[in-house]
Amino acid sequence: MVPDAGCVADEREDERTQEDGAWRQAQFTQAAQAARTIASNALDDILTQELPAAVGDALRAVQHQVMAEGSHTSAATALISCIAVSGCHDGIRQAKHRIRDWLTWEVQRRAPIHDRFQYIETLKAAFVGHDLGTDELSQLLHAHRTQIVRMYPDTAFKSNAKHRGGDPRPARKRKPKSGEARGAKEERHQAPTIGPPPGLELPGLMGRPLGLEPPGTIGLPPGLVLRC
Repeated sequence: MVPDAGCVADEREDERTQEDGAWRQAQFTQAAQAARTIASNALDDILTQELPAAVGDALRAVQHQVMAEGSHTSAATALISCIAVSGCHDGIRQAKHRIRDWLTWEVQRRAPIHDRFQYIETLKAAFVGHDLGTDELSQLLHAHRTQIVRMYPDTAFKSNAKHRGGDPRPARKRKPKSGEARGAKEERHQAPTIGPPPGLELPGLMGRPLGLEPPGTIGLPPGLVLRC
């Protein structure tokens, strides 16, 4: 029996999909290991400096969490611990960013690359006993854009704005100040200047009421009267 050509094509497509998934998963694992090493090196650099005893102890605990195991929960725990002392030293803030990058790859290893909802759910699950706030989630999704989307722009999910096409939100119209609004209103209601009829434009009289010519000004010739 000759196999159906359509079935054969579907089987080959499934095989290619599985191979691509395995290849991408291997890349995610390699990237997570590299990010973890970078985070550990950043902490080592800080620990070689003179620090308050409490800060040094806290960073050594963070370093232990980073090196203990490669998981998204350990990365999240290390990030929370690092955030607690990040204001004490500029280098700690840089280490916090590197730990956040490591967490991003660990989460991506456990979620489909195209599924935003599943990624966020996996990310939230990593923070055991800690509810992510809006600002925290925004920063973590920014790390996803700089790490994952930059490497896989055609397959990784985008933020809502980028998914819609990246069109910027239209600028809001500026509300005029009270003085500007009042001036515009007065200008709209200002009576127009009545000039002479077409063909009788006289130099020196445009825009000035008749009968108020300054001394020495020659008025209209006798017998020529303008009727309004």
